[in-house]
Amino acid sequence: MSTTTQAESKKHIQVDIYSDVVCPWCFVGKRNLEHAMREARDADFQVKWHPFLLQPSLPKEGVPYAEYIQKKYGIDATAMESIFRRLESTGKTCGINFTRRARISNSIDAHRLLQYAANQNKGNEMAEALFQTYFEAGRDIASSDVLLAEATRVGLNTAEVQRLLESDEGLSYVLDSNAEAHRRNINGVPHFLIQSNGRSFEISGGQPPSVFLNIFDLLQ
Repeated sequence: MSTTTQAESKKHIQVDIYSDVVCPWCFVGKRNLEHAMREARDADFQVKWHPFLLQPSLPKEGVPYAEYIQKKYGIDATAMESIFRRLESTGKTCGINFTRRARISNSIDAHRLLQYAANQNKGNEMAEALFQTYFEAGRDIASSDVLLAEATRVGLNTAEVQRLLESDEGLSYVLDSNAEAHRRNINGVPHFLIQSNGRSFEISGGQPPSVFLNIFDLLQ
């Protein structure tokens, strides 16, 4: 079979990801989706990232992580430790080394940067860099210096990113997209909308690669 015929025979699958870069299960979901995409050699993929704000009212400086988790879920320190150990274990299965964060960051500027990167065809690279620096290196993604460094690392124009971060560019898009996600009854992330040839499936959570592969197979 010729290369042209092989390309024409591949399925074209659109994956829309609703995610917050301060959500650890979104990092897990991203890695597991990518694992499945590598396995699905009969398909071409287009991935689009959509902002979702778990805590849009979080102050710029963030809040203590333990305080946030205990207040949000109504759990004590013992239960929180159990949750983190499960997250650590799950992370290792997909190559993520979760660190224990002191604070949870405001993610609005990170989302603005991610959408800018997506417009430069670097959305997936930027999402990975943001997840890595936040969850593995423990850096504050509300910091313009951190965001600028990660943008430079994935090859974005440093001066343009600095201009972006010093402005409100993209803010309305992030807020409107978050509101639209809620109007679609997306109340938790990660959330995946997977479409091909007029068929679509939606799933939520840090699903294993097998779940994504099953959906790809159904998109015949």
